[in-house]
Amino acid sequence: MLGLLLLDTTTAQPRRTGKVVLVALLSAAPLILWWRLAGAQVGLADRTINYHPLTSWDLAKMRGAVLGWITPPNVSPWLSGVSLGLLTLGLGGWALRRPASEARAPGSPLALLLLLFAAVYVAFVVGCRMVVDAAILLDARILAPVQVALVIACAGIAGQWLRDPVHLAHS
Repeated sequence: MLGLLLLDTTTAQPRRTGKVVLVALLSAAPLILWWRLAGAQVGLADRTINYHPLTSWDLAKMRGAVLGWITPPNVSPWLSGVSLGLLTLGLGGWALRRPASEARAPGSPLALLLLLFAAVYVAFVVGCRMVVDAAILLDARILAPVQVALVIACAGIAGQWLRDPVHLAHS
C-alpha cells in the first residue's frame, strides 16, 4: 500500500509523502498498542537489543541463496557472480531509465514496486539479524519472498520490453 501511494504520480510529492506517513502510522498503531498493553505482560518485551555484526559466514549463506536462484548448484562461483552482476545491472538500469510517467506502460509500476519490496525486505531482515536476533539465518528460506518478487518483476520487465523494446531502450 505504501509503495502504491509513493508511485501515485497524480498527486503532488508533499501530499504523497503525507499520505504515506499517515498510512504507515495507522497501520502500525494496532501492533504498537498491542505491544505496549499485552506484550510486556506476556514476556514478549524481554528481548534485549544488541548489535550482532554480520559475519562472512552470514554473507556467504546469503550469496549462496541468491546465486542459487539464477544458476545451477554446480556452476563455478565466478560465473554465478557474473550472472548476478549482469542481472543486477539490468534491473537497476531498467529502474533508473524507465520512460516518462505519461508514456509508462501499465505493468511498469508493479515491477518497480516489487523491486522496492525486495530491497526493503532484505534491508529489514539484515537489520533484524544485526540488532534483534543473531540466530536469523540469511538463507533461501528467509529470502524466499524476495525470490518470488524478483521472478514476477523480471517477468513483467521482460514482457514490457518484448512489447516495445525500442521505446524502453531509448528512454
